[in-house]
Order: sequence, then structure tokens, then C-alpha cells
Amino acid sequence: MTTTMMRRSRNSAGDRCSPRPNQPEYPGAHGSITSAIAEVLSEFFGTDAIGVTIHGSADGTAGNLSITRYYATAADLREEIVNARLWAGLHYRGSTEAAVALGAKVAHYALHHGFKPAN
Repeated sequence: MTTTMMRRSRNSAGDRCSPRPNQPEYPGAHGSITSAIAEVLSEFFGTDAIGVTIHGSADGTAGNLSITRYYATAADLREEIVNARLWAGLHYRGSTEAAVALGAKVAHYALHHGFKPAN
């Protein structure tokens, strides 16, 4: 299935839909960072129901934040980042799922061990 999805992420000329960045495949950084943000929001609100809207650019133009995506839960945000990286042909599912798990664990650890009262 992963091979099929990677093949489908190409346009009619056979080119990738997005350029391949110069970055490691495993674990995917975008998944780690996004999952860490989702974990921080979940911990802050005390629930997985984070209700967050993220603004972004459809064409990558700096400052063009005309596109919005709403995520009712942290799980919704994590699921979309895994699928988006796969569909764009940037990562395999396993590497992004590992990145999502890593990001959540690092954020959880940092929140519970790194932010202690100063007294």
C-alpha cells in the first residue's frame, strides 16, 4: 500500500507533486514538531479536544496565510500530518508515525520534567 500511495503522489508527468527537500527520511521532522505542538496543547487544555485553527499558505508564498485548517482534536492534527507527508511523497507512513510518537513523547517529557517551579 505504501508503494501505491507514493506512486499516486506524482503528477501526470511522473514528477513529485512537491519537491523533495534535503532532509532525513526517518523520523520525519515535520511530524515530530507537529505532534509535539499537539501534545503541548493537549496538556495545556487538559484534553485531546484542542479546537485549534492553523493558518498556512497553499502555494508556499511567505506571508500568504489565506488557507485555514481546523482540528477538533490533537489526534485529528496528528492523523492529517501523517497522511499529508505520505500523500506529498515526502515520507513513508512508518517514518511519519514514528516521528509523531517521538514528538509526543519528547513534549510530554519536557512538560513534566523541564518546567519545574524555581523555588
